[in-house]
Amino acid sequence: FERMEASAELRREAGALTLAGGAGVVREDGRGRGTVDIGFPLAADFDLVRENFGLFGEATWAPRNDARLTLAVRRDDPEGLRAEWTGRASATLGVAYAGWSEGYKLPSVFALAYPLIANPDLKPERS
Repeated sequence: FERMEASAELRREAGALTLAGGAGVVREDGRGRGTVDIGFPLAADFDLVRENFGLFGEATWAPRNDARLTLAVRRDDPEGLRAEWTGRASATLGVAYAGWSEGYKLPSVFALAYPLIANPDLKPERS
């Protein structure tokens, strides 16, 4: 299994406002050759290569040391699947904190391709 990840981010501060944005790509290459002996030889070969491109942006407004508001968005565009948007928001005032966020995760290469456990119909997880 090989995984390559590259990303770039730009950040700009202007007084109480901080803006950040960037992009990244993840390339995963999983391959296996061989057999598993379960009383008889069972082939355990697999190949799966996939890429996921992502874009993200974040804005934070902190007018005082004890007050902060952050809004963020991310777009994942995995090869062969539709693009997905997720978001995040949080606010802090003194010791009070409130937050909301979404998550998105692709199934592992092994869960999709390893012959003894593979389920190629698995969908990405959302939270």
